[in-house]
Amino acid sequence: IYHLVTSTAFFGDLIVIQYDTNWNYLGKKALAPNGQWPQGTVYHEGIFYVSYLQRGGSNVVLAAFDEDWNPVADVRVTDLEPGYEAGRPSVTFHNGLLYVSYDVSTLNPQTHETNRDWSCVVSVYRPQI
Repeated sequence: IYHLVTSTAFFGDLIVIQYDTNWNYLGKKALAPNGQWPQGTVYHEGIFYVSYLQRGGSNVVLAAFDEDWNPVADVRVTDLEPGYEAGRPSVTFHNGLLYVSYDVSTLNPQTHETNRDWSCVVSVYRPQI
């Protein structure tokens, strides 16, 4: 089975869409409300790890799901102060650790648009499952 983790819209919900080996549609499942930009997914020892943005604060979340896409655990990777936002989260697994990368930028206080002063950040987690 092929698993495509995406969101229903830019300000939508996080979902997984499944296809068989011939790319026949098998269905979809809701994973998290207000989730977007899941740019990283890792499968390790029966667990899917997904990094995504939680809308409403642009914080990064690392979530774990079992093989049936039932939620197992999640952790809020960022806890940004007003005036900052995160973007483009990704996750990879290496030597027993999960590495979540994302960028952080400041926001223009008048327009609330990004200042395009991105900094890359990497947070490291040891799977507890």
